[in-house]
Amino acid sequence: MIRDLDLLAASLVDLGCDPSPAGVLEGFAGETTAVDLKVHFSAEQWIGWCRQADGTLALVGDLQRLSRSLPLQTFLGRLTRLDLSEPHSHLVQVSLRCTPTTPVLRLRLPAWTPGSYLIRDYVRHLEGLEVRQGGLRLLPCRTDPAGWRLALPSLEPLEIRYQLLAADLTVRTCHLDGDHGFLALAALALEVEGERWAPHRLSLHLPEGWHPFVPLPRQADGSWLAKDFDQLVDTPV
Repeated sequence: MIRDLDLLAASLVDLGCDPSPAGVLEGFAGETTAVDLKVHFSAEQWIGWCRQADGTLALVGDLQRLSRSLPLQTFLGRLTRLDLSEPHSHLVQVSLRCTPTTPVLRLRLPAWTPGSYLIRDYVRHLEGLEVRQGGLRLLPCRTDPAGWRLALPSLEPLEIRYQLLAADLTVRTCHLDGDHGFLALAALALEVEGERWAPHRLSLHLPEGWHPFVPLPRQADGSWLAKDFDQLVDTPV
């Protein structure tokens, strides 16, 4: 969820966009929508955000027509959020936000870490997988030990949530306790079929006093940007 309008505008500028404060977007059949922030992407194509009653900023625009816009893919594209705020539980809470482009969603967790091709069966540490779309809770069907499939009711944005046990202290696995966290992202990040070469963003929620080390470019909104899924899972945290 996005709440800070100034931070959103700064992130768009960082991506090479030129956001405009407040205005009106014209949609299908001349329908208009008032927005608090809008940005022009190309050839009469605009996208905007409007403030909701709960304080969040809702996205307004024709996402299917804009789906090939690189700045839009980068900003709205796949966001993986890792919550390490309860390190003594040894559990990493993961949420993945994405906008589907096909009516069937397929997910897969890698079986190995880049540079080390021993099958590590990371999926045995994953539990509580669920998919939410708007107010709906969707249940994916397991197709193999590390893969899932789900028929979607719409192409609205999704949030995928799960947790993983991080109790193995090696350079190719994950470990989280009260002193530190070390994460091999191949053990944590689900791949969405068809999105391997799209930009992926990473954000962290850390315990108070902890400082992150992530060897990826930092964005204005505090997240990190990988050029694709391969670069993401090749990044230690």
